[in-house]
Amino acid sequence: MENQPTPLTPEIVSAILRDPDSPLYPSRITVFCDDCGTEFTGEFMVSAEQTGTERLEVARAHLRTQGWQCDYSGDFCPDHRTNTTPQVLVEVGYERTRQDSKFGEQNHPDGTGLPVYQHSANRYRDQADRNAASGVLAWRDVLLEEVHEALAESDPTKLRAELVQVAAVAVAWVEAIDRRQATKEA
Repeated sequence: MENQPTPLTPEIVSAILRDPDSPLYPSRITVFCDDCGTEFTGEFMVSAEQTGTERLEVARAHLRTQGWQCDYSGDFCPDHRTNTTPQVLVEVGYERTRQDSKFGEQNHPDGTGLPVYQHSANRYRDQADRNAASGVLAWRDVLLEEVHEALAESDPTKLRAELVQVAAVAVAWVEAIDRRQATKEA
């Protein structure tokens, strides 16, 4: 469905059912934690055109906002969720596919290894160290340090290693955002 899924109230169901043009109808969907068996049952609006998998995904999308981990590995309540790195990497993979679809294969020069980048790498590394020592280290500091270290690198093998570190920090940052959202919405 296009809107963020939420459990239905009687008022919402009544309004939709009174709309003769609406293809949606309420459906009770239950999802179980694959670890402990905790169950969540909610009423969601689905359509006859949706497959069973698509209807389940409506409920799973809502559960993700409640701190559940619902992905290719299964459904896990907030007490039993596992490492979210694989799910974030799946999202990164989808984004790469979208980029290739939109722009085609990209083959630009690296444009790295200039002396100015070594200076900026040192500056951002020192800033991150100072902020860490002061207890105010932010994701911005960590990512900028890694990005500028990559920009300073002219050796392709070392540049590749630095870019993997940039990607890893970006994934860790996304995971931290997801944890904050799950805590805020719980």
